[in-house]
Formats: sequence, structure tokens, C-alpha cells
Amino acid sequence: MNVRDNYQNDIKSLLEAIDNFVNSEAIFIGLKVKCKNCGSNLWYPLKELNHQTTCRGCSFGITPEAESPFYYKVNDTILNNLMSDPIRRKKAYGGNYAVLKVLDQLRDPHLDQMPTAFGYCASLDIYLDQGNFRQTDLDIIAIQDGKLIVGEAKMSASDFDNKQIKQLIWIGNEIRPDVVLLAYKDGNLNEQVLDQIRQGIIHSHIEVREMRVSNSQFQFGALLGHS
Repeated sequence: MNVRDNYQNDIKSLLEAIDNFVNSEAIFIGLKVKCKNCGSNLWYPLKELNHQTTCRGCSFGITPEAESPFYYKVNDTILNNLMSDPIRRKKAYGGNYAVLKVLDQLRDPHLDQMPTAFGYCASLDIYLDQGNFRQTDLDIIAIQDGKLIVGEAKMSASDFDNKQIKQLIWIGNEIRPDVVLLAYKDGNLNEQVLDQIRQGIIHSHIEVREMRVSNSQFQFGALLGHS
């Protein structure tokens, strides 16, 4: 197989992947339409486009050019889960992706002894006093070979501050899982943090464990159109 055949196969695979993402509404197809009145050049989804569309900048009538290329936009639900701060749009990527990485490593720890059973549920908030006060939230809730694993997933080990330590101690004493997990991507977790949590949990059977999640093989910024 020559270079040209490899290239064509790569293009075919890429287009098939894009079609799957479009069909599942993970990404949307649209066009960038330049307004001759206000100069804006904004993205519009195909479902909003017509022979003449109202400009979002100045409400002037705009028409796509005949040779306009397609532009793809990631679904905001996915984008907000991948960004650490979707509100302020900071250029820091991770968010709930760190939680997914932890669950994936618990499911497949890459050890000789694979778990024979694994299950998980979505992150939960815990409310007390008739729902008026949120005690804490649970990033990680999983069962691995019959053991309940509950914990927190952070982008950086330094994010486990005193507030997080108190919450994890509360989780250990009130929920009583088999494992309290502190997972992170960057940095190094101080052993004193683990010791402080162990000393605060009164139930001796509970294991306090740390986990470093593996790095992504791509950059979210480039993937999502952020430089």
C-alpha cells in the first residue's frame, strides 16, 4: 500500500468518525457567514441557515457564499464537561474528564489481576437539613469487585485543601465506603494529607488511597478550537 492509499484510508476513517459524531450530536455542522453591514463573521448551525439569515451582530440580512466551507462546533454539554471553568472560559482543560479518567482506570487498572466486576454511577451532591444545605459532593462512586470506592478527582494534587480534607473525612465516617480515593492528574500529593484523612476516619476498615490519572494523548484546547 502506497502513501496515497494510506492518505485516502485516513481521510475515509476521519469522515466516518465525523459522521458518527454528527449523528450522535456530539458535534454540529454549520457555516461561518460574514456580514457586510457590521463585519461580524460568526458561526451558524445548518438548521438556522436559509437563503437569507438574520445577522446576530446587527440583525442585518446575510446570505452564505456559494463556496462556504463547513465548520464544526462541539456540543456545549461536552465542552462544559471538558473545561475546568466553563463559566469564565479559562484556558484550562479537564473538568469532568478527570472523573472519567479515574473511572476508566478503576475499570481497567492495567494490572495482572483485572477486576471481575465493576460498576459506577454519576457524580452526586449530598444535601442535609431537608435539602437546604449541601454537605458535600461525590465525584467518584464505584464498586470494584464488591468494594465501594468513593472519593474526589482533581486536576491538581494541590487542590486537596483543608476544606476537601474535612469533606473526605466526613465521607469516610458517614458513608463508610471500603476505599476513600483521592485522584489527581498534576503534581504530587503530600503524604500528610493522606495521614490526616486516615486519622480523622474512625472506622479502621476504610482504606485511604491516592491515584494519579494518566495524561491525555491530545490537547483539549486544539480539539475544541481554543489556542
